[in-house]
Amino acid sequence: MGRVGHVTIGYLDGSALCSILSPGIGGATGARIWKSFDAACSHNFVEIEVPAALGRSMNRVAWVFALNSLAMMTWSDDLRSEASELAWLGAPAIPALHLASARRSGCDHFVTADQTSFDWAELLDLQPILLN
Repeated sequence: MGRVGHVTIGYLDGSALCSILSPGIGGATGARIWKSFDAACSHNFVEIEVPAALGRSMNRVAWVFALNSLAMMTWSDDLRSEASELAWLGAPAIPALHLASARRSGCDHFVTADQTSFDWAELLDLQPILLN
């Protein structure tokens, strides 16, 4: 039996959102995983990151729905400091931002389509899920 009163939170990085919004197996799998969470969050940086990555191929209606379905982390001095520390340790800049945000969010799972982010999330014990 599961924990009483526990809410399962998934953190979706920009690569996961790109995968979910793209047609194909990765998108369907990602959408199923997202629906399995009680709540989902990301950093508000994805409002720039995802449209820049997908460009005109992006389904704008699906994107607006996705944005409205996510709790958004925002910049803070603590988040900036943690992301900087991860970058100094070798994490690429954007994954460092998402990893620090995920840690601050208290999420149960970190969802990504990026192998480097997955590897870092594993090191940080964020229970990562890799979308292919």
